[in-house]
Amino acid sequence: MVADPCLFDLEKDPDELRNVFSVPVYRDTVRELARQLDQYCRATNEPHYSDANVRADLKWAIEGQGEYRPPVRRALKKDTDRPVPEKSFPHDS
Repeated sequence: MVADPCLFDLEKDPDELRNVFSVPVYRDTVRELARQLDQYCRATNEPHYSDANVRADLKWAIEGQGEYRPPVRRALKKDTDRPVPEKSFPHDS
C-alpha cells in the first residue's frame, strides 16, 4: 500500500513522531521540496512518477490550496500490478 506523504522536522522531532506535511507553517517547505522532487522525477524518468497517485500528491504539494485530501489508493499485487481486492487484507477481517 502506498502511504500518504510525510514531512518531519528533524530538529524539533528527531524521532519522526509528528507528520507536519499538512501543517500550514510548513507549507512553503512542502512546496519547495515538491518542486525539487517533481523536477528530479522528470529529469531522471523516475518509474514511480508514472503512478497517478504520486503525480496527484506532487501537484497538490506544489499548487494545492486548503487541506490535503489524499487520493483513493489501492494496493497492487507485486507480480501483476493489478489491484488487490480489499477483502484480501488480513487486518480487514
